[in-house]
Amino acid sequence: MRSTESEIRDLGARWADAEVRGDTEALNAMTTADFTLVGPLGFVLGKPQWLQRYRGGELVTGKLDWSEVDVRVYGAAAVSVGVHAQEGTHQGHRVDGRFRVTHVFVRDEDRWLIAGIHLSPIGGPPPFETPRKMRKIMRISISVTDFSWPGGLVDNLLEVARTADATGLDTLWVADHLLQAAPGSTPDSEMLEAYTTLGFLASATSRIRLGTMVSAATFRAPALLVKAVTTLDVLSRGRAWLGIGAGYQEDEARAMGLSLPPVPERFERLEETLRIARRMWDGDTSAFAGRYYRLERPVNNPLPVRRPKVLIGGTGPKRTLRLVAEHADACNLFDIPDGGETVRAQLDVLARHCADVGRPVEEIEKTIATRLAPGESSKDFARRCGEFASWGLDHAVVITAGPWEPGAVALLGEAASLAAA
Repeated sequence: MRSTESEIRDLGARWADAEVRGDTEALNAMTTADFTLVGPLGFVLGKPQWLQRYRGGELVTGKLDWSEVDVRVYGAAAVSVGVHAQEGTHQGHRVDGRFRVTHVFVRDEDRWLIAGIHLSPIGGPPPFETPRKMRKIMRISISVTDFSWPGGLVDNLLEVARTADATGLDTLWVADHLLQAAPGSTPDSEMLEAYTTLGFLASATSRIRLGTMVSAATFRAPALLVKAVTTLDVLSRGRAWLGIGAGYQEDEARAMGLSLPPVPERFERLEETLRIARRMWDGDTSAFAGRYYRLERPVNNPLPVRRPKVLIGGTGPKRTLRLVAEHADACNLFDIPDGGETVRAQLDVLARHCADVGRPVEEIEKTIATRLAPGESSKDFARRCGEFASWGLDHAVVITAGPWEPGAVALLGEAASLAAA
């Protein structure tokens, strides 16, 4: 018969292995419902927030060694103290280090579960807390909204995508409309369907993330939208976003026969779509019964490589930013020329919503839609990114007048390198 200490050591070893594999199903099964993690910088995560970091792909553990373990048993509870040595990334940044780790275990009938984990840095602050590495580094992306290249759409689109992929930009976004909606264009100008375009670009690129900025929740049935994003994620080997919003283009909806109900209903449908997406990405095939959507058995096979990150577009303080706090990995704000006053106010609202739902606002990637000005240099744009970062933003999504040219995309790649230097 195995000793209690050996059972606990085995559970700890399985926990370390599951963290490396990013196996949220296993991590969920071996922890209590009220599991709490206290991180090395003092932040506190409940079980949903902890698992979400793995599901969303923002936390990737490449190696985890659990050693020098001392176990003490107190009836139906136990404590272990050991050394936790990890190699990994959080939101793309290295978070390697050695920590003193304390596990709290509780007995649940015939098995032990982990109720809490506390990490403390060994020998001073963790290496990723140095000023250089903690400095906010802006991600830079492009949003392709205009497809009216002279001399051929396909070759120009490919060149722009490959340039963005090669120069270190974070994401290539495309607008999700059936009619052209870019400023300065006309509705009957060239426009490609978004997910077909992203699937095509997935085969032409290898690194850059791909998503829509953004899909109107009511233009596609939820299961169809989730399946499209899942397919993109599988074929791109884990690079898909779900960019989504309530929708606003009434002229397009009337012209093309698309569903765009009154605003309150749009938001209710958006929320149901987000709940359906989470279920399908978790492999939950149980029936869904909402006010507007009913799915008897929402199968999603294959599952995504990693759960696609969700970006919700829009800045409404009551409904949109609340949905961001509850469901999203990222928000998208607008570059208003007021020195950041509007953006800061919107981020304050988002922080209050996050506090209300018990979620660290730092988990949410704050993106801003901005325009590359005519004649703006890479140094000038990098300086502008520094200003965005000072407002509390993480990611600049850049549009341009007319279709993108490879030279302008390369300039943004240079700006991204300068911003990270």
